[in-house]
Amino acid sequence: MLVRAVAPPGFCLHIATFDDVRIESKFFTGIIDPQVKAQVIEESTYVFQAADIDPNQASFRSVKFPERFIRHRDSMLSAEPVSTPSELQSACFRMADPLHPEEF
Repeated sequence: MLVRAVAPPGFCLHIATFDDVRIESKFFTGIIDPQVKAQVIEESTYVFQAADIDPNQASFRSVKFPERFIRHRDSMLSAEPVSTPSELQSACFRMADPLHPEEF
């Protein structure tokens, strides 16, 4: 299943290719150039899958860069390859209901 990780409406979690592995919030609905908009959407689309280290949690693998997973470390999100147990763990996310489901 493909999932676009979306923050507030119109924003996405985009791999900042100019900054190697950092994930940035990008306002993609305001992009006028159709080629740039298509590139941003492509670089912010992820495969939602069971995490390798804990199948009860989820991981997000980049479609554009399939060797990269969204990771949480040092209070930041990044998109990096993962292989060691600590890297695999930092690419795990626990799925939970929204705090305010009536707003979604």
